[in-house]
Parts: sequence; structure tokens; C-alpha cells
Amino acid sequence: MVVWGGYDGVSEPGTGFLNTGGRYDPARNFWAPTSTTNAPSGRVDHTAVWTGRLMVVWGGDDSAPETPPFYRGPRWV
Repeated sequence: MVVWGGYDGVSEPGTGFLNTGGRYDPARNFWAPTSTTNAPSGRVDHTAVWTGRLMVVWGGDDSAPETPPFYRGPRWV
């Protein structure tokens, strides 16, 4: 399982959107952090899929008033 992105809930409006996460290995009962290298910008309300090698993140919103929600899918290797 991969958990990625979200909002920290404590930052000023328009900030605090996360581009971090973790990968869970149930066989070892262990969480490993995901890399932020080439990661999309932090966001909420996105969709993501794991191909077994690549995580694809699509859409979402960073609630910045000067930008619309994301309507494209940056790729995260």
C-alpha cells in the first residue's frame, strides 16, 4: 500500500499541502518513506495508482487562490 499527499491541517490557508508519503510492507509490518525526488507538488483530492514500478498521480487541488485545480496527471517515478 502507498499513502501519499494530503493536508497537514495546521498551516496557513493555501499552504501545508503534502508531497510526502509512505509505503507499507505487510510481510515485514514496516513503513518506508516515499521519496520526494520528482514527486508532484503537494495536493489533496487527487487520485493515484501504483503500477508495481511507477506511481501515477492525477488531479487534485492545492487550494491556492491563484491556480485552478490540477486537471493533468504528473508522473512520479
